[in-house]
Amino acid sequence: MAETETRAGVAGIWPAAARRQIPASWRSLLREGWLSAAWERERDARRPFLFLPVGMSAGVLLYFVADREPALWVAPLLVCLAAAVMVLARDRGLTGLMIAAMAILTMAVGFSASAFKAWWATAPVVQQAGALKGTGVILQIDRRGAGARLLIGVERIDRMIATPNRLRLTARQPLQLEAGTRIDFAAYVLPPPQPSRPGGYDFARDAWFAGIGGVGSLQGKPVPAADQALASWHWRAIAAIDRARNDVTARIAGAIGGQAGEVAAALITGKRGGISEETNEILRAAGIYHVVSISGLHMVLAAGMVFFLVRALFALSPAALLALPVKSIAAVAAILAAIAYDIFAGSEIATERSLIMTMIVFGAVLAHRRAISMRNLALAAVILILLEPETVIGPSFQMSFCAVMGLVALYERAGVASVAQESVILSQAEVPAREAPPQSIFARAFHWMAGHGKALILTTLVAELATAPFALYHFQQLQPLGLLGNALVLPLISAVVMPAALIGMMALPFGLDAAVWMAMGWGVELMLVLARFVAGLPFAVMPVAAPAGWAMALAVFGLVWMALWTSLIRWAGLPMMILGFALAWIGPRPDLFVTGDGKGAALRGGDGRLALIGPSPGGFALEQWLRATGDLRKANDPSLKASSRCDREACILNDSNGYAISFIKKESAFDEDCGRARLIVTPLITPASCRALALDRSALALTGAVVGFRTGDGNWRFEGVHTPFTDRYWRPARIGDATPSPKSQREPTILNEDTDANH
Repeated sequence: MAETETRAGVAGIWPAAARRQIPASWRSLLREGWLSAAWERERDARRPFLFLPVGMSAGVLLYFVADREPALWVAPLLVCLAAAVMVLARDRGLTGLMIAAMAILTMAVGFSASAFKAWWATAPVVQQAGALKGTGVILQIDRRGAGARLLIGVERIDRMIATPNRLRLTARQPLQLEAGTRIDFAAYVLPPPQPSRPGGYDFARDAWFAGIGGVGSLQGKPVPAADQALASWHWRAIAAIDRARNDVTARIAGAIGGQAGEVAAALITGKRGGISEETNEILRAAGIYHVVSISGLHMVLAAGMVFFLVRALFALSPAALLALPVKSIAAVAAILAAIAYDIFAGSEIATERSLIMTMIVFGAVLAHRRAISMRNLALAAVILILLEPETVIGPSFQMSFCAVMGLVALYERAGVASVAQESVILSQAEVPAREAPPQSIFARAFHWMAGHGKALILTTLVAELATAPFALYHFQQLQPLGLLGNALVLPLISAVVMPAALIGMMALPFGLDAAVWMAMGWGVELMLVLARFVAGLPFAVMPVAAPAGWAMALAVFGLVWMALWTSLIRWAGLPMMILGFALAWIGPRPDLFVTGDGKGAALRGGDGRLALIGPSPGGFALEQWLRATGDLRKANDPSLKASSRCDREACILNDSNGYAISFIKKESAFDEDCGRARLIVTPLITPASCRALALDRSALALTGAVVGFRTGDGNWRFEGVHTPFTDRYWRPARIGDATPSPKSQREPTILNEDTDANH
């Protein structure tokens, strides 16, 4: 009877025609029922539901890798067709077909959500760099050293009909202004920058979804407008929240002082502008930079402390404990506190993910259900993907969800083990007596510290392993000592810093918070000391070259597969992980990097280190190139310019094969360098008579930033950020703009030094 049921289960998964294609050894394994029994157990536990956000995330990725903007009706139609096929397959008992239809359905939902969100975010974008004057409202202002960075809600721009909704502008001098002020401003504005290399960070895409239509710098001080009335209630709310955040940040930083004060303020308000780059590097090297990005740790501690504080207050009244649902009231209070914290902290992606997860957890408490589970995490992921699908391709979403996924999987494995062990013990005729706890207060303290220390180390290790693929892909760095850094710092954060932060915020309205901030500052100062110690150890930071995206996707899918299943099926993810990591660094490495405007280029030498060919492309682009090649040097390192030979007209650098590469700054250099260089890089238009291979303004307008690969004999193969046929909302087609006119080829084109400086 059992064998008949097993064969029936196998037949439900694979139709007869498909089973005949399976090798005999595998059919024997299936007849024994291992795979079928494992699938039945997973299905009974409703584990396939956990792959719903995985399929939706795959659909989001497919949307963002498309070359052109898809039609809005295609994916919803696919959703309907896949849903119909899934229903028919379920009615006919075709489990395999139903699973395939479900996978297509979830991917189509993620694809549809992305396409609709991108269409909904449609707004004018600055098309070319230039000076402008206008009127707007300061929505956010972040103090940064001697200057500030402003988010401007645009009301009017002179001589511009389709004005951007928002501009991100930088001020190089102190501003005595605050959020909510209407200003008349003059600025030099550029379109949101495209990636500095294929696969690199795409600010233009993120700006599109954030409604930012241009970036630049203020020219002179903005002047408050005569009329300060704000018509938009949305702008008034954003500005009011930002004013409160800046006030609290100034209060905390002023009470504590130094970098400890800036870090302490960032822990509460999310304002990180006052943290120096040196401190940021220390926190990153120690593997604890996540503590200044308000996410799960902060949300759990804040909401959890409110939950237990409310329950403790009710515990003072026995009558209230008997008459009221105290646990439910405390859960509601924790949810409200989490919402307020998210709004106050700026509602960034990691904070929103933590808020959704926290609300689901305390919602489970209200419903008397298990609070921490993989289903709750999957539900939080589904909600965030539907609301903000663009976050799926960012490191914040990926690292935060995978870290929590790994910890929940660890929690589930430990829970299953403990329940199984308890069942075995209780089923025995004679139950052995439990070992008596240690009686000495020092022994009990040591026992408690050892248990919590082991749990902390284990959870930190799991979180580090779960987020490692994303650290490699997005940041090209590993912090092997992050386990040590977190083990030293997290107890301090949990026991001292965050409780002081909660008490300080409660005391702030009464003006009794200064002493609390000082106590918090002592804890943060000790945290920085520990971080500096870990960052100073050997091998604190290990750079790696940028891995292939498809290989890392395979490794991540293997990781997710192993975490979401509980039976033997999960071990199928192990070879996927191993293969993904093995293939991540197989393939040619870029030998040449060129910016999308042709104003900067770097060549990788025989030692694997980059050397600038001409002028620096700017700190951000150069940092991206250095990290992509696994180079720890800074953008201002003088060794980057040591190899090239430059004059006022051009720069020359020989590659590892001895072939000359020229960066031409002025038209007069074409006559000579077209004859001696194998490759020319220039922001100008190359004359038609030049026989050298050229990456000029015309070619780069079609491709954006370019990476080049040597193919032997001085030849090159190039890959651009986009193709001539790319047409996305945030990266419109440039075919018409890229074709140079005959006049531009005949007349010399000289770089405008003033414009370049403003840029």
